[in-house]
Amino acid sequence: MANKMYTIHWNPKVLRTMGGLGRLCLKAICDEMVFVAMKNAPYRTGNLRRTLDKDILADTSAEVFSTSGYGGYVEFGTGLFGPHHQRIYPTTKKALSWFSGGMRVAYRSTAGMKAQPFMEPAVDDVDRRAGSIIAKEFREAAA
Repeated sequence: MANKMYTIHWNPKVLRTMGGLGRLCLKAICDEMVFVAMKNAPYRTGNLRRTLDKDILADTSAEVFSTSGYGGYVEFGTGLFGPHHQRIYPTTKKALSWFSGGMRVAYRSTAGMKAQPFMEPAVDDVDRRAGSIIAKEFREAAA
């Protein structure tokens, strides 16, 4: 789950009606999805925003994803707040340890982190505006 990926599939029948603009429209939708996800992503170091990307697989499908290694954890939460709803315990040591405020802290378990969705809202936003994005691409291609 660390790198959540969203896959977009065009209906081949719809693609045939678009002529040669299908791939261009798919790219425009993916670009917009990456842009909105970058805007929505929580910012601490900027790494999560930098690692958002897209891959056009064919004329009919594309993927939008994060290569950060932790994008899915940010999107869906961890521990009690994540999909498994369980506390986080160490697997190889007696305690979890990290630095916080310049001091080392240690706990036998932690509740986890609440979800900070950034991709799902981007998908919803672009889904609502897909028609206007496609229309814009058609207008630009006609010009």
